[in-house]
Amino acid sequence: MAHEREVEVAWGVKDKRLDSAVYRIGEENAVAPSAGLSKARVPRDEPLGYLLNRVYSSFRSQVTAKLATRGLAFPQYLCMRMLSRAAGASNAELARALGVSPQATNVLVQELIERGLLERPPTVLYGRARPITLTAKGVLLLDQMERLVREAELCMLKRVTPRQRRDLKQILSTLGWNL
Repeated sequence: MAHEREVEVAWGVKDKRLDSAVYRIGEENAVAPSAGLSKARVPRDEPLGYLLNRVYSSFRSQVTAKLATRGLAFPQYLCMRMLSRAAGASNAELARALGVSPQATNVLVQELIERGLLERPPTVLYGRARPITLTAKGVLLLDQMERLVREAELCMLKRVTPRQRRDLKQILSTLGWNL
């Protein structure tokens, strides 16, 4: 007979679960994601989307705190990172990549332009889309932010082996292309 008791699930969150609904991490090739949880327990039937969201939320919180030390928000970092990969993108292209409205992207871009981190020409010869690029100051700040993000990554993955890290990145990359 299963008994209800408080257990520590992934990321140190305490929750009420039935004994029969949990298993030890490692029994099914799972990885303990949080520090100090050598015998962490997680529900057997958690949907992948839920687990991905928990990881994302935890990671984003850490990154947001680190970026705040440089006076930047997470969406600003994402915008600058995308522009480092696709210099000259239009506002509409950035909006699609960020998954937000063009109006929200325009506000974000304008804030970064005012800080001297991005630039966009006042007019263009052809069409209406004005290409957005990182300034030299923006490139330097993005390099600093990338180091902070890597620190958060290492913290999150400290109990994961190098092989598991490679496998995780490969799986996530594959899943991203499948959608």
